[in-house]
Amino acid sequence: MTEARALRLALLAWGLGDLALGRRAIGLAWMAAEVAAIAGVVFLTLTFGDTSWYLLPFLAGAAFLALWATQATFAYRAAQAQVTNGEITG
Repeated sequence: MTEARALRLALLAWGLGDLALGRRAIGLAWMAAEVAAIAGVVFLTLTFGDTSWYLLPFLAGAAFLALWATQATFAYRAAQAQVTNGEITG
């Protein structure tokens, strides 16, 4: 598993990079968080999309994207650490 592969998988869906690295609990937690985050964005969009609070769904969507990038970065760094420590080879 290379760092690039872990990053690509993490960008496909939250937690896939961690699952590929053998970090099952972390990967499944990220996947559950993605489902909850999507549900939250959908809820806010349906609830506040046509009101004067329309900014809430936008901010939730921006936070969703920021968290997506964050989890991908964590997976990339975990892969780097495993390669550096000799746990996996590139």
